Amino acid sequence: MMEDYQKPFLDEVSKKYVMNGDTVPMKDIQRDNELRKKVVDLNSQFYFGAEMSSLERQIESDYLQQKIDKYASWGRTGVSFGDFGEG
Repeated sequence: MMEDYQKPFLDEVSKKYVMNGDTVPMKDIQRDNELRKKVVDLNSQFYFGAEMSSLERQIESDYLQQKIDKYASWGRTGVSFGDFGEG
């Protein structure tokens, strides 16, 4: 079953290239291959996100390391960094 947000994407894709097992005429094969690649790229980007730059990967890595450290600290003490000073 498809979610509502997926329907417009599939409708647009189904208008663009052959999906029923027919073959594309030789003169249109280049266009069909380009469309298929574009659909795969858009689908991948929608579900998994765009490719990250090295700076974005470093920021994400630092953020995750801080989360791991915070969780490890909470596991040892039962107090997270955000709990200090609260009544």
